[in-house]
Amino acid sequence: MAKQSNADGNPKLYLSHSDTVSNQGTYRLNFLQEVLKEQQTVNTRISETYENMKNQLDDSFSDLSKLVKKAAGKQNYHIEHLAAKLEKQDAFLISFMEMMNQREKENDTLNKRLAALEELNKAIMETLENEEQVNQKILEQVSFQEAATQALSRKFDKFDAFTEEAVSNFKAQEELKEELSKKLDVQEVFHNTVMERLEQQFSAFSEEKAENYGIQEQIKEEINKNFGLQEVYHNKVIERLEQQFAAFSEEAEKKLNTQEQMKEELNKKLGVQEQASKSIMERLNRQEAITEKISRQLDNLKSVVYERASHLSERFEKSFKQLAKPVHSFFVNQEEKARGSNDKE
Repeated sequence: MAKQSNADGNPKLYLSHSDTVSNQGTYRLNFLQEVLKEQQTVNTRISETYENMKNQLDDSFSDLSKLVKKAAGKQNYHIEHLAAKLEKQDAFLISFMEMMNQREKENDTLNKRLAALEELNKAIMETLENEEQVNQKILEQVSFQEAATQALSRKFDKFDAFTEEAVSNFKAQEELKEELSKKLDVQEVFHNTVMERLEQQFSAFSEEKAENYGIQEQIKEEINKNFGLQEVYHNKVIERLEQQFAAFSEEAEKKLNTQEQMKEELNKKLGVQEQASKSIMERLNRQEAITEKISRQLDNLKSVVYERASHLSERFEKSFKQLAKPVHSFFVNQEEKARGSNDKE
């Protein structure tokens, strides 16, 4: 009986697989939950892009402010350096004018001495004419004095030639003074033009700085407006999610496109600002070259003035020595004549 029952049985212990039957009749998808998940991912992406843009804008604004401050500091330093050089030049010109005034005073004293010598010569000639009606003893002395007067007249002729040479030298000095005054006037005009150009460059730099600052403020306002619109839009999407999902996706794409355009505009404006900073640096380099050229011209002018002054002083000393020698010999001869007349008497 047992064997028969086992043979009739159909055990299912070693089956390879079994047919499973699910206990779930239907499957439903929660569309609202999926939409919320997608919205959350979109929000996270927007927040990340906003933070990245904010960091980039902060870095660019900080770099721009540093560049502007650095350029302004260099500009102020060069202006102060140029002002110090102009003050030194004014002091040098004042000292040069004082020296020229002193030379004019010395020339006036020399002219006065020459006039006194001419008056003395006239007095001597008058005394010689008045002494014609003397006795025979005095006639011998008069003949001796006539020879002396002839020698003195020759000396006077030499002195007249020397005076003419001195007058020509004085005229040359006056012409040199006029040329120096003209050069100084030209140099003053050049300095005035340099200062006007510096003021124009500084005003242009301030205007460019104000324009760039206004552009940055406009960009900030536009960014704030855009992010405000995004927040309002997100609130509306949360309230009317089922009705305006398609509109939200389209508007989000538009906003992303506008943000990319804003990035491109910001990059363009930063490029413009970099070009402006480069132009400012080029202008500063040009100003440095101009100041170096002015300093070289001043050094050349100083060397020329010093050479002329030393040459004039040497010629003045030589002329004074040449003038002193005949005067001294004249007075020595007069004293010797007086002594000889006293010995004869």
